[in-house]
Amino acid sequence: MVQVSPATEHILGDSWAIRYQPVSFNLHSRGGTREQFENMVARCRENGIGIMVDVVLNHMAAPYVFAPKSDRGKYCGQAVDSKNSS
Repeated sequence: MVQVSPATEHILGDSWAIRYQPVSFNLHSRGGTREQFENMVARCRENGIGIMVDVVLNHMAAPYVFAPKSDRGKYCGQAVDSKNSS
């Protein structure tokens, strides 16, 4: 059995807990793309390995970055600094 944390798009940061702060239901996160997730599930099934996926259905986080400090104030997916970044 393989257990994976939520595969949905989430806030940016360094902590494991960011995976539990979704900003959408898109399957695209630091864990990979939807295609990569589906490929991993298919390969596990082909080898008789079960998949248990944790999900967060009861809330959405604000699409802001909590950490690291240099990235605070950026929107999710924003790569360059702006006047609103710290």
